[in-house]
Amino acid sequence: MEDKRASVSGAYTARYEAAQGRRHSSAAGAIQRAMKDKVDVVQADELNDADKRLAEMGYVQVYKREFSWLSCISFAFSISGLFASVATTFVYPLEAGGTASAVWCWLISGAGCMCIALSVAELCSAYPTSGGLYFTCKYLAPEAWMAEISWVCGWFNVLGQTVGLASTEYGCAQLLLAAVSMSTNFEYEPTARQTVGVMAANTFFHATLNSFNTRFLERITRGYVIFHIGVLVSCCIALLVMCDGKHDSEYVWTEVESDSGWSPPGWSFLFGFLSASWTMTDYDATAHIAEEIKNPGIKAPWAITIALGSTYVGGWLFTIVLSYCSGDIFSDNGILNSPVEQPVAQIFYNVFGRAGGVTFTAFAYVILSFTGMTGMQAGARTFWALSRDELIPLSRIWYKINQHTQTPIYATWLITLMATCVTLIGLGSYTAVSAIFNSTAIALDWSYIIPVLCKMSTNRFEPGPYHLGKWGWWINLWAAVWTIFVTIIFVLPTERPVATENMNYVSVILAGFALFAVIYWYAGGRSFYIGPRVNVEIVGDGSSQEDLDQRLNMLLLDVAFEEPSVNDLFTSLKPTSVQLLSDHCRAVVMVGLTANPRLILTQALNFALVLSTAFMLWKGLSVATDSPSPIVVVLSGSMEPAFQRGDLLFLWNRGEDTQVGEIVVYNVDGKDIPIVHRVVKRSGGGEKPIRLLTKGDNNAVDDTELYARGQNFLNRGKDVMGSVVGFVPFVGYGTILLSEYPWLKTVMLGLMGLTVVLQRE
Repeated sequence: MEDKRASVSGAYTARYEAAQGRRHSSAAGAIQRAMKDKVDVVQADELNDADKRLAEMGYVQVYKREFSWLSCISFAFSISGLFASVATTFVYPLEAGGTASAVWCWLISGAGCMCIALSVAELCSAYPTSGGLYFTCKYLAPEAWMAEISWVCGWFNVLGQTVGLASTEYGCAQLLLAAVSMSTNFEYEPTARQTVGVMAANTFFHATLNSFNTRFLERITRGYVIFHIGVLVSCCIALLVMCDGKHDSEYVWTEVESDSGWSPPGWSFLFGFLSASWTMTDYDATAHIAEEIKNPGIKAPWAITIALGSTYVGGWLFTIVLSYCSGDIFSDNGILNSPVEQPVAQIFYNVFGRAGGVTFTAFAYVILSFTGMTGMQAGARTFWALSRDELIPLSRIWYKINQHTQTPIYATWLITLMATCVTLIGLGSYTAVSAIFNSTAIALDWSYIIPVLCKMSTNRFEPGPYHLGKWGWWINLWAAVWTIFVTIIFVLPTERPVATENMNYVSVILAGFALFAVIYWYAGGRSFYIGPRVNVEIVGDGSSQEDLDQRLNMLLLDVAFEEPSVNDLFTSLKPTSVQLLSDHCRAVVMVGLTANPRLILTQALNFALVLSTAFMLWKGLSVATDSPSPIVVVLSGSMEPAFQRGDLLFLWNRGEDTQVGEIVVYNVDGKDIPIVHRVVKRSGGGEKPIRLLTKGDNNAVDDTELYARGQNFLNRGKDVMGSVVGFVPFVGYGTILLSEYPWLKTVMLGLMGLTVVLQRE
């Protein structure tokens, strides 16, 4: 025990002596006082692998580790808000150089952003704490300047997290009000006061959700990625199918048009980098929930890599689709002059009409709302971690953990109020609040690059389970070079000539904040801040058989059967321990379900999300095909041998020039089940409605008897649901079973619900 305490004191003494040797001795006094602080002692045999690693870095575990693989990836994916972020930032490359700027700049900028993301993921794997990359300065920064570098890095992260949340919530309000305006055919025009009011309400709603426990947040985050991808894919398909006036490839990829006033156009072209850089940011958000993730050294970095890689590819493809379907851009009636000031929302309206435009704009709001919710969670954990190291004023308040939810509720409401106060500036000047929003990417990127530069210069980095190998140094180098380059682009005005209303005040905001951090450091920060602290000491190695049995019991109570640490134990456990696992599995699961009504509620919401996603995909196909039922199943043998019972048919209903011989699906008044038959006679056309007579290939007579009373022909525009354009044999036979045996529907829904409730990963 004494040896352990001596090692802790030795570490502080080394830092103290290093600080004394500086010219200003900035943190020497604080380090000397910190040497006298009480350090908690924990037994190694009471900790799982993730908690032990956290204790080795100086912190005691306070959160419950609830986030699984799917929820980690979903959380990381939600931070970018791909669909909605592209929708709200597409205006910048369009103004900078037209569609060519949009597609090429996303490809180039995304590559630079991916290098930053990979660099962040590598550091997150080596040092998985809620402090994110700020904490890594403890191990990577030069000893003599560790406190100062950590201070700067931490305050940049505070700025980025706060204004990033504010800009996200403001974007949510803009999208929601754009949908409302669109529903009135743009007769309603939102005001600044209404936008700020909706933003405040949205932010407080997200703060309420973030006041629940980690289990609740994990459950509602888990299915988000499925919903998001479903919206993105259905929107891209619908745009490509329904847009009649698509641009040609030469225009999209080579035509540079600028509305920014910059000369030459090539310089203006560079502002197209802003869309990808603003979408692919906050890379370390997943790192900030590392203390709530099972096996964070592996799951957190891979979640960052998978999510950002998907955002890179998906964002580029979505940008290409929007570019082809953008229509008129620069004229008085072009999308850049949209009444709602949202070009992508205007594209939705132009292509889909009012109903479709409102639908996809509302989907964008829901997606960006999830981004705000997860961003608030990451920001609250950031504030909490910085308070743990006493970087933020009144740290003892913000560091408190609620006893009921085991989450930092005070820190959650702190970032909520700060983000709301920032947005209130929009009541007086949208230019000023935009400048604050635009500082998000710069502040966050520099909070990442500072530790990366320390890693490259000090050679003190010890890689974790996820590392970049021999390519790591070059990826880190390009990440740093790209950050410096894009920072220059970020601080320049996007339009010329420069006037008060279009001036980019980002440089003023950043300079002012940097001045605040420096003044605060010399005014008082150096007297109490020493960098990331050591708050805990480990004793014992947990190698005895009794220690292993005790650890298994603890893991059983946490219902952590899937963790690798349990699998590692089985080779050395006593037979009684294995029997203990067998005896208690069922009991622990049932207790977890019956004792936690909130868990049941979140599982029900998760199940509802699955159903709503399926419904959304179905409606997306309906819009794309212009058919109320784009996929049908053959229920009878009237079309044999062409189609058999159980065949799955795909319909297309755009263009009503149906010819004799086509197979159509129709529905008539009084008939609940659609009928699949072939057209044998056609009349009408031109100004007269097209009339069709159908017949089943296996029937002796035509379908006159199947039509409504007094009806001898089908009305092509009214009765026909679509023409058959493809089929998959026998895949839909399950539908026949559900139709003939209705009780199977109840069984299937029950099994789906049970699967969701019992699912752990």
